[in-house]
Amino acid sequence: MNFDILGYIGRFQGFHFGHKNVVIEAINKLAPDGKLLMFIGSSNQPRTIKNPFSFIERAQMIKKSMGSEYSNRIVFRPVFDYKSDDDWILDVKRQMSITLDTFGYDHEKANIGLIGMNKDESTYYLKHFPFWPYVDYPRPDDDVMISATQVRDWLFDPTIDIDIDSMIDETVKNSLIEFRDSEQFNILKASKWK
Repeated sequence: MNFDILGYIGRFQGFHFGHKNVVIEAINKLAPDGKLLMFIGSSNQPRTIKNPFSFIERAQMIKKSMGSEYSNRIVFRPVFDYKSDDDWILDVKRQMSITLDTFGYDHEKANIGLIGMNKDESTYYLKHFPFWPYVDYPRPDDDVMISATQVRDWLFDPTIDIDIDSMIDETVKNSLIEFRDSEQFNILKASKWK
């Protein structure tokens, strides 16, 4: 199926190879002029150990990682956290609507879908959008489960026993190393040890 807009929801707080593989698969399922809409979650939250990067920083990290071959097919939209799933679902739908309008798609005729991986209970939200066809990205048998938590653990302690090069590409690694030199990183690191 060739989608006009295919949505991919995540926080991407440490864009890793698992995320990257889903992005490539999604782009391969797009119509020639189609767009991958990356809903970047928790975009209204302050920086924390769990959410160290801003919406803009995550979008830039993803663009660098995907390179020009793919990044011109990707649109980024912030999604906020809410106390209610209903409010969150409305925000996701609103961001989809904005994207449809931006690219001149007819809301009734556009071929819209959602891609993701049902990896565990944390991806329950994928079932909140029955009105959009769902594309399941199955984890390959030889694919080791990569977690953004591991990437963030390495960010804050590069001495831990993690093969980070098997989880993230060089551009993401460089972004993380660069972030370590920032004032924001130093504030987060100090708060982690309190």
